[in-house]
Amino acid sequence: MSTSLGCSSSLYRIKGCDLLFIHYKHKAAQEIVVTYRAANVIGLVGGSLLTKLVHSGGGKHISCLPTGQIYPVLKWSLLAQVSNVLGIGLVKISVCLCVLRLIDRARRRLSQFLYALIAIVAVSHLIQVLIFLVQCRPLNALWNPKLKGTCFSHRVTYAAGYANYG
Repeated sequence: MSTSLGCSSSLYRIKGCDLLFIHYKHKAAQEIVVTYRAANVIGLVGGSLLTKLVHSGGGKHISCLPTGQIYPVLKWSLLAQVSNVLGIGLVKISVCLCVLRLIDRARRRLSQFLYALIAIVAVSHLIQVLIFLVQCRPLNALWNPKLKGTCFSHRVTYAAGYANYG
């Protein structure tokens, strides 16, 4: 019937619109709730991956790890980064949907801009995830230098990261 977005109530009481409790009668509200729930699921997965990363030895300097622990740490780090990219993208989309819900329909240009921004964020973050997952063939070559494989230049992943976050 209703759900909490976890947002600051003072921010979302503009023009009498309270987004802390959204009823599913409105399509925009449904989009916000779905995005919020997806971000929560990704956050839970990301937390689990980070827990596995720390359990494998992550957080320690790589020179302090035994050789057998280095590869699992790098693997779990990569998977946690993928989850992080997806979560950040969903948060950006959720903020745009909240703003869309708050503005008047009379502000058509701002609405069009926000929908375009949502599309750009979705595409750019999916491209970032794909770059993470295809940067080495086989993917294990990313964290295991003993495997023979081909990898993208690090410049490609840096450029993708700067495009999304910098």
